[in-house]
Amino acid sequence: MSFVEDALAFVDTGGAQYPELSQVIIEMTMPNLILKRLFTDDVLKKGRTKTYVIENGSHSAGISEVAPGTAAPVDYTPMKYATIAPYKRMAAEEIPKEVVEDVELPVINQQLKRLARRTAYQIELDCWTVLAAAVPSGNSFAGTGKTITVTGTEFTKASTAGMEDFNNAEALINAGDFLMDTIICNPIQKRDIKNLPNYSLYRDEISPITQKPLQMLGEWELCWSNVVPAGTIGCLSTGKNLSAAYAPLGYFVVKRPLTTDVELLKSKEIVKPILSTRYAPIVTHGECITLITGLATN
Repeated sequence: MSFVEDALAFVDTGGAQYPELSQVIIEMTMPNLILKRLFTDDVLKKGRTKTYVIENGSHSAGISEVAPGTAAPVDYTPMKYATIAPYKRMAAEEIPKEVVEDVELPVINQQLKRLARRTAYQIELDCWTVLAAAVPSGNSFAGTGKTITVTGTEFTKASTAGMEDFNNAEALINAGDFLMDTIICNPIQKRDIKNLPNYSLYRDEISPITQKPLQMLGEWELCWSNVVPAGTIGCLSTGKNLSAAYAPLGYFVVKRPLTTDVELLKSKEIVKPILSTRYAPIVTHGECITLITGLATN
């Protein structure tokens, strides 16, 4: 059998020729997601919407006393429903083919890093918007800046959050039998937290997953992001509760995972990395969130 070269179709898709461009975007985006990891991942396999069932009744515990021979009372928990439809986010970069051919790696990497950072920022911003909108009216209060020092005296610093504020936030979350485990804030508020007189409560712990230091304030993990508006601190429970019930803070619904491709615009000789995804975050337990407001913005 003779070998006929023209019988072989040449694959000219950009993703096949430049797979490393797509890989850089994925690698750069994923480590930057701070708020997104507070949500439980959920994949939408069929349809364009997903409905979650949420308890809409009392969270009180205990059962009623029943006289001998009396029928058992029926426990009925009213439910409400929340429906969410993932939406599409998409962006692209155009890189001249000559730049790729000439191996201008710093230029290419910078453009791809910018695209990855923009994507990560948008995902984080969507998560923060949903979190802030789900806070019950009684779970938001202005910070007092008050802290009881090791000497027993009360220390106050205006426009900051003191330990009394964090303890108040924890009490509001505990009222629903949830355990506060995370603090999210702007870098400005992180600075002020590290300046608390109870400095011994601020320490590093090693994450058993990443083996990297976790910044802690007491028993709470301290996370910071520029997506969180300056002047606001969020205190959260990711769903840990005293009754060991499955009650996550919320879900990050994914219809299309972070997908990349590289298109070749032959008429312009342009290499065009494209990124797209379809997702939607949803909070199902707003009582897991408390906001401390009125803090410093610079």
